[in-house]
Amino acid sequence: MKKTKTLTATAFLVASTVAASAATLTTNYAGGNGQDGVIFDIETGANDLTITSIDVHLDPGTAELNLYVREGTHVGNTGSLTGWTLIDSIASITSAGDGAGTSWDLTDFLVEASTVYAFFIDAVQNPNIQYTDGTAVGNIAASNSDLTIFEGIGASSPLGGSTFTPRVFNGAITYDVAPVPLPASLPLIAAALGGLGLMRRRKAA
Repeated sequence: MKKTKTLTATAFLVASTVAASAATLTTNYAGGNGQDGVIFDIETGANDLTITSIDVHLDPGTAELNLYVREGTHVGNTGSLTGWTLIDSIASITSAGDGAGTSWDLTDFLVEASTVYAFFIDAVQNPNIQYTDGTAVGNIAASNSDLTIFEGIGASSPLGGSTFTPRVFNGAITYDVAPVPLPASLPLIAAALGGLGLMRRRKAA
């Protein structure tokens, strides 16, 4: 019995350091307005996050979407794509319809803890991206302990044309919380427990 408990404890110490927790933060799907694109800021909490997918509120139809991201706020940076990085694109995605999120499985990308990023979701072709009229750019649209989504703006495509403000991104961001690294002493403890189990097996033999 002691040997089994020792091995189980060792496995728990190792497994607990590699697990990541998945979560989704949603604003709303109220719609009411729309444009070629939507731009908004996010801010991360105390942990690095891996963004895995995003849900977008699209008019009915099939669209081509691009996701651009830049570190820092979008405010003052909407005149062109200079400084923006294309994270992912999809040539054809079919809308889930009014009042629903259209899920886009992204190429996973990391956003660092305690950092502001700007997102620009660009619908290259119709249908438009739906959003809700907001109250003020920078007001909180949705928030939890990991992530905050702020009110932003609507934008025509390509970036640098007309903008519409303030607007609330309709949709959701799904992410994994990066695991917290083990303190240096814990792998040594795990190794010691494993060795203890081995010694017990040898004595029992």
